[in-house]
Amino acid sequence: MKIGICGAPEYWAEIRKLGYDYAEGYFRGIAIAGDEEFEKMHRYQQEAELPVEAVNGIFAKDIPLYEGKETNGIIETYADKGFYRAKLLGGEITVFGSGAARAIPEGMEKERAKERFAEVLCLLGNVAKRNGMKLALEPLRYGETNFINTLSDAAQICEYAGHSNVGITLDFFHFYSNGESLATVPDAKKYIIHAHLARPNPDRKIPAHEDLAECRKWADTLRSIDYDERISLEAVFEKDLIGDCKKAYPIMQIFR
Repeated sequence: MKIGICGAPEYWAEIRKLGYDYAEGYFRGIAIAGDEEFEKMHRYQQEAELPVEAVNGIFAKDIPLYEGKETNGIIETYADKGFYRAKLLGGEITVFGSGAARAIPEGMEKERAKERFAEVLCLLGNVAKRNGMKLALEPLRYGETNFINTLSDAAQICEYAGHSNVGITLDFFHFYSNGESLATVPDAKKYIIHAHLARPNPDRKIPAHEDLAECRKWADTLRSIDYDERISLEAVFEKDLIGDCKKAYPIMQIFR
C-alpha cells in the first residue's frame, strides 16, 4: 500500500523527505493554470522526485454538468487538459468529489439526474482512459452534497454507468460522518480504486493516538478486500502542514 498526502506543490519536496510515496494534487488548479504556472508545478514535482499519483477537486460550479449533451464539449475540453497535465506529473487517479458541482439542481428529477450523471461519468471515463488514468467517484457526507453520499450510492451509479475506467474513492472521513458500517465495504470491493483518510472526528484533522483503534479497523477492512493501492491523508491541517504530516506518518504506516 502506498501512502500519500494531499498538499500543494511547494510542499512536495518536504513530503518526499518525510517518507511518503506520492502527493495528491488539485485537479482544477492544474487544469486552469497558465502554461508558465503549470511548468512551475512540473519543476516542483521533478525536483521533489515525488510522483503526483492522484488529484482531486475536478469541478467547480462553473462547469455545467446537468445542462445536457450540448455541454459535453465544454466538459471534455476542460477535463482533457487536466488529465493530460496530471499524467505529466505522475497521475494515475482523479478523484471526483466536487459536491457542489454534482448536486442535483433544484427542480430536476432524481432519475433524470442519475441518467445525466452516468453520461458524464462515461465521458470522463473515456477522457481518463486515453490519458492513461482512472476516475474515482467519491461518496461525500450529507452536509456536502445531495447526491451520492454512501458507498452503496457510489457502487450503484458505477454499476449503472458501466464504464471500466470508473471506480470509487473510499473516503473514511465521509464514511464515518455518514454513520456507515464497515460491513458494507466488501459489497463495493470491485469498484474501490482509491482511498482517503482523516481522523474519525468532525474536526477532520490528522489521526492521533486516540484514533489508532479505529484506523486499525479501517486498515484491516482494506486488507480484507485485498485493496493494496493508495491511501491519501486528506485532512484539515494546522498551520504547520509538514509538522502534521510528520506526526501522522507513524499512524499512516498501519495501512501499508
